[in-house]
Amino acid sequence: MFDLLDVGGVLPYVIGALTLLIAFLIFGIIRAYHQARSSPYWRIRRQAATRAWRRFMLMMLAGLLLAGLLVVYIRDSGRDVWVAEVVGALLYTPVPRPTAESAMVPSPTVTASPSPTDTPTVTDTPTSSPTMTFTASPTPTLRPTNTIGPSPTPTDTPIPPTPTPTRPAHFITPIGSTVTPGPNARLRITAVATRVNAERQPLDAGSVFRAGFRRLYVFFRYYGMDSGVAWTRVLFRDGAPIQGGEYAWRSAAPNGETFCYFELPDGFGPGEYEVRFYIGLEQEDTIAFTVER
Repeated sequence: MFDLLDVGGVLPYVIGALTLLIAFLIFGIIRAYHQARSSPYWRIRRQAATRAWRRFMLMMLAGLLLAGLLVVYIRDSGRDVWVAEVVGALLYTPVPRPTAESAMVPSPTVTASPSPTDTPTVTDTPTSSPTMTFTASPTPTLRPTNTIGPSPTPTDTPIPPTPTPTRPAHFITPIGSTVTPGPNARLRITAVATRVNAERQPLDAGSVFRAGFRRLYVFFRYYGMDSGVAWTRVLFRDGAPIQGGEYAWRSAAPNGETFCYFELPDGFGPGEYEVRFYIGLEQEDTIAFTVER
């Protein structure tokens, strides 16, 4: 008959192999579970869940087999006695109980006996008391203090208002419009470009351009612009106006988006440029750009 004691030396290796197998199965379960939760495809998630379930069942079987082998190994190797002693020591701690002899023996009573008291003899010995001598201290001399007068009240220095750029009068010829701009009339520049596509949108909008192009497109939005309102567009180069004019606004709707353009026959040369828009005589918006060689 097969005897487990004959293979007692092999059981530790079998137990270790089962432990490693269970650890490997746990790792595989965690990996499959993560794939089942994170995969974007349903088929892959289904297959991963199936693998995780199979590995879990195999881990349970391996765990039961490992537990049985541990019980056999502990029992047949004599370690069950040691385990029982350790468990008993941890679960039970004996508490000493009083015996009959210790309960019947009375404890001695300590009685304090009076001790003789020495009566002290008091002898009056005359002592000389010190005589207090008063020494006159010098009278402090008061020094004159500076009288702090009222501080002058600070006066706010008026800050001159920032000058609003006005339209160059010597450069623009008024059209003599009689339509007064509304309080909500606005012009807002959105971009400048050198080309426009078929949808009337800028192709190369930016703030830096190469020299050589002749036409510059200015894209802007308008708000509250009534037909006939005078508006002005001016092109500056290095701070000096070089092109522009005043026009009567023509649009069917008071709000929208459009563009205009400046064209120089000799082309735009290198320099710092600026486009300014005016409604009436007041500047509404501006945009700067650079032309490089």
